[in-house]
Order: sequence, then structure tokens, then C-alpha cells
Amino acid sequence: MNLGTKFENIITTIYNTQQANILINGEQTGPLSIEKGVRQGCPLSPLLFIFALESLLTRIRQNSEIQGVRVKAEEYKLQAFADDMVFFLEDPMEKGHNLIKELEQYGSVAGLKINRNKMKLLTKNLTENQRKELEKTMGIQATKKVKYLGIWLTPHSKSLKENNYDKLLQQIKKDLESWNKLQLSLLGRIATIKMNILPKLLYLFQTIPIKLPKNFFDDINKVTLKFIWQGKKARISIKALQDAKSRGGLALPNWELYYWATERCWFFFSSLFPFFLSSFSLSVAYVMLLCYFLIVNSIKFIYKKKENGT
Repeated sequence: MNLGTKFENIITTIYNTQQANILINGEQTGPLSIEKGVRQGCPLSPLLFIFALESLLTRIRQNSEIQGVRVKAEEYKLQAFADDMVFFLEDPMEKGHNLIKELEQYGSVAGLKINRNKMKLLTKNLTENQRKELEKTMGIQATKKVKYLGIWLTPHSKSLKENNYDKLLQQIKKDLESWNKLQLSLLGRIATIKMNILPKLLYLFQTIPIKLPKNFFDDINKVTLKFIWQGKKARISIKALQDAKSRGGLALPNWELYYWATERCWFFFSSLFPFFLSSFSLSVAYVMLLCYFLIVNSIKFIYKKKENGT
């Protein structure tokens, strides 16, 4: 990866003399030399793993025999987060074996082995016979949906809401039922919603930018209000609860405003600053910080528009 001899020498120095002691029945052994792998809990281990994996990803990106999915001028072959990877193939019937070949070659060098039982195929525009043939050729089971980084991926965008948002709504109901058993104040219940419900919904808003019907937000409001007032009649309107604390509200999340703010965040990155999407110069943390800044300021902007009556 052309990291330079200085960097390689530093890593070699750190790991060449690494030792560990083993605790057996309360007795500690003498120092043992670690000849393979990395030390448990070493902060370098995930970074070194990513470095090692990047060589595989680079080979796949540069392999002309592996054709990804094209969207306008861009070709998308893969997405990777640590060892969780998704590959996009335009013609898996003809080119799928090339991908498997690359993975097996890398495994023979790196000492890793493909676990086909954990791999899944998600097909689109294939007949049942073609799907069975693909399963047989690649030795991987085809499925109707795949979970990647907490998101259910489906062949059709229409089923994304059902498999992600609707399931999360049911999970939110169960979570709030368990929290309802605790003796919490009004402020405590709103804080519970902010800490436990808002992050989960924000994650879906940011990762699945699909159009959501208004009744979805109405359902969330019903669930949260039932939790806040413990099934009794609301003593404060939801608009007052969702207003800012500086105006006498309690800053209960306005789900629809958060949704539109995250949609605006996508527009910001894809349309106004396309460099952000194609460059590795910005870290993930910085991008997420910018997203948070945009979401918060978008909500403030919408509130100001409401105050001015425009």
C-alpha cells in the first residue's frame, strides 16, 4: 500500500517483541512470545486489519472481470465496514465466480477462510431457476433480505419501510412498555425518549432516505405520548411539548422535522458538495459531526419559519 519503510519499521518494532502472560487457575505463567495475530485490546489491531483488508478491496475495485452496478458515471462494486462487506454485481451469473476467486486468493495469503454459511445472496430480476443455479454455482444461499449494519436490505425499495421502520416501531412499543414500569417523572420520560428512541430513528433516517407517509409519524407520536402520560389524557399539547425550552416547551423530539432535516443533509452532501462523497479526505467522525450540525440547524431554521408564519 506504499506506506513507506518508516511506518513498516514502527509496526514491526511494536509487534516483533510482543509477549503475554496467561492466567491459569489464578496462577500467572511466565512471559510467552506472541508469534501470530495482535494483542488483545491493542488499539492498533483494528487499524492494521483495515489496512490488510484494503488490499483485497483495491484488487476487487481494479478487477475488470468483476462488474459492479453503475449509477450514471459511477460504478459501485462494494461497501465495507471492518469485516462486514457487501458486494454489488451486475451479472452474478457470469461474473460471480470471479469475485469468489479473488476472495479465495486473498484468504490463502492472509490466512483467512470464507465462511459460506454466513454469506448471503440478495438477487434482483432473476427467475427462480436462475436463482437456484446461482446458489449452486457460488455455494451461497439466496435470501429475500439481508441485514447489513443493522439495516435490512431488500430487492425492492417498497419493502424497506416494512422491514426497517415498521419493525423498529414495534420494537419501540416493547421498549417503552418495559420503561413504563419505572417511576419516572415527566422530564425523565422525555429524556428516556431522547436517549433510547431518537438515536434509533435518526440512524434509519440517515441510512434509508426513503419517503415516509405522515401516518408513520402520527403512530410514533401516539406511542410516545402514551408513554409520557402513562396512558392517561394528555395535559399538555404535543406542540407545546415539542417546542424549545427557551419558549416554555420541553424539547420533545419532533420526528417529522428530524426526518426532513436528515433528508436535507443528504441533499447537502450529494448536490452541493459532491467532493465529500468521492474523497477520503474527511473522516467518518467529521462527516457525522457535519450531519449533526446540519440536522440541528435545519430544525432551528424550520422553527424560525414557523414563528414567522412563512
